[in-house]
Amino acid sequence: MLRTLLKWEFSSLVRLKIILPLIAFMSFTSYLAGEPFGASGFSGVRVPMGSIAGVVSGRALLSLGGIYLALAFFSSILISTSITGEMDTGILKCYISLPVSRLEVFLAKVLANYLLLLSAGLAAVYYRMVMMVPQVFPILLLKAPTSILKPGRFLALELLFTFSVALYFSVVSRKAWHASLYSLLVLYLFSTTRYVAPGLQWYLPPICFTFESLYATSGVFFTAFSIILILLSTYIFTKRLEVT
Repeated sequence: MLRTLLKWEFSSLVRLKIILPLIAFMSFTSYLAGEPFGASGFSGVRVPMGSIAGVVSGRALLSLGGIYLALAFFSSILISTSITGEMDTGILKCYISLPVSRLEVFLAKVLANYLLLLSAGLAAVYYRMVMMVPQVFPILLLKAPTSILKPGRFLALELLFTFSVALYFSVVSRKAWHASLYSLLVLYLFSTTRYVAPGLQWYLPPICFTFESLYATSGVFFTAFSIILILLSTYIFTKRLEVT
């Protein structure tokens, strides 16, 4: 039944009016960290593939600082619409009438939205990486898969954070626009920290997800915090449906 619900939720999300702005915004924000240097940066110089992969991966990780803006925006909008909006309109009563557990309903909504955002984010990040070194990217993927796949892993963790915050406000709010507003305010607060307290930016998202050395400290904390917030949201959601 979970698979059926997941297909149902995912099919409702995969529409042009959602997909097109999602991919466009993701791709645009991935370039906020600067233009890629391109393969010409290595022209005429014999550089080991491992070194090229490290540089390409590092630039892709930096782009996560810009993609954070898109992740925060779409996490807040999609999750609040999917959960709070359906609670407000009464659509969730249809789910309750089905022979399915409240946990399965929650998991279907969470997984569908997370996978959609993750797919769009990965497409933007790896498009940027391919454009850096289009001639040798397939070779890099074979020769240094750990470096090439690292930005995708950090993107998934960064999305986990924005997603968990939006999810929490979605299950505790009564109106969809309330949930979106609270989520956006909290998530964008982190990205504006560098303007008021530059020294703190190294310990907070999104910067802590763009450098491997920073993730080992504060990044691990925010990942653990995200998991706890999702578990708490799961509990609140199931209890709220019982009341409904």
